[in-house]
Amino acid sequence: MLDGARTSQDKLKWAATTVKTANLLKLTLEQFSTEAGFVRHSGAWYLRQIDTIAVIELQKSNYGPKYFVNFALWFVPLGDVNFPKEHECHVRTRLDNLVAPDQEQRLSELLDLDVAVDDADRREEFGAILRTDLWPVVAELASVDRLVTSPTGKRLQNVSLVRGSAQKLLSDRRSDDGMPVLIRRIVDNLDAFRIRTISTSDLATNLSATLDALESDVPQSLRDRITLGAADLEGEAFTLDRVDRADEIVSGLYAAVQSHYPGT
Repeated sequence: MLDGARTSQDKLKWAATTVKTANLLKLTLEQFSTEAGFVRHSGAWYLRQIDTIAVIELQKSNYGPKYFVNFALWFVPLGDVNFPKEHECHVRTRLDNLVAPDQEQRLSELLDLDVAVDDADRREEFGAILRTDLWPVVAELASVDRLVTSPTGKRLQNVSLVRGSAQKLLSDRRSDDGMPVLIRRIVDNLDAFRIRTISTSDLATNLSATLDALESDVPQSLRDRITLGAADLEGEAFTLDRVDRADEIVSGLYAAVQSHYPGT
C-alpha cells in the first residue's frame, strides 16, 4: 500500500475514533443530567431550583480534540428566564475548578480525546466525577442564599466569574441576616480555612486584624472568644503543622458565633 493511502486511512480511522469518543462523553453527560432532573435545550442542560437555574454544557476546545464541562448559575431574582445561555449566566466556572485537586489531571485526560483511555473506563470515571464532584455543588446551591451562607457557595464564588449584578445581589443578601459586617467577615475566613483556601497563619492574621475594628454592638464575651481563638491559631501556625488542632479551634469559634447569631 502506498504511504499516502496509508496516511489517509489512518486519518479516517482517527477521525472515526474521535467522533465515537466524543459521543461517549456526550452520552455520559446526558445520562447524568437526565437522572439529576435536568432538561436539555439547545445543546445545554438546565435545572431550575428554588431561585437559581443550574446550567451544564460540554464545550469543545478550539485547539484540538479536547472538551471542557462548563457549569453556570443563573439567579432568578435578576431575571426570570427559562433557558439562559451559559455565557450570559451570573456565575460561571468549569468542572476542573470543582473537582478535588487529585482528580484535576485525570479529568483533563478523560476529556482529551488524544489521550488513550479505554471507552468503558472513560465513561465510568467521567460519570463518577459528575456524580461526586458536580452534583453536590448543584444540589447545595439551589438558592442564592446558599451561595452566601454555605462553604460550597463561597468556594464557588472564589473559582468563578461572577457578574457585577450578581456580586451586588450577594452583597445585599449578606447584609440582610442581622449579623455585623465584620463578624460576617470572620465567618467567611473560617469557611475559607475549612475548605483550605487560606492557611492557618493567614486565618490567625485575618482574625487579629478584624478584631481591632469590630463593631461596638458585638458582645464582649464573643470578642474575648475570638481573641483567644486567634492566639491559639497563631501558636499552632508557628509551632506545629497541626491541621486537626486548628480544625478544633475553628469549630469552637463557629460555635461561639452561632451562640450569638443563630443564623450563621
